[in-house]
Amino acid sequence: MNTFLGLLAASALILLIALPALIGFGIELRISRQIRAARAAERRREERSAATRVPAEPTRGAFSPVV
Repeated sequence: MNTFLGLLAASALILLIALPALIGFGIELRISRQIRAARAAERRREERSAATRVPAEPTRGAFSPVV
């Protein structure tokens, strides 16, 4: 019984020490997912706007030859 309580106490201390790091890691993963999703949405929005945009006619410079 004494060994079990010692193991339980050691496990509880390790958990208390590691818990803030594990919580921070989970928060970082969530933030990374949100950033990835926002970048993908922005990329889709840019692709949609580029597909609907009418390309402008090329302009001739002052020194370009007229063909």
